[in-house]
Amino acid sequence: MSLYCLVFTSVARKKVTDDDLKVILHKSRPSNAALGITGMLLYLDPFFYK
Repeated sequence: MSLYCLVFTSVARKKVTDDDLKVILHKSRPSNAALGITGMLLYLDPFFYK
């Protein structure tokens, strides 16, 4: 099994609320688990680091 480290950055186009982040988490967990993807999402207004 290989291990890869990937960092991706993006800029939010609108203000992101705590509820928005919860929706992203709720939607991404099942698909990431199914694909064997682990990691974290860091939001530092207005930047996302994945």
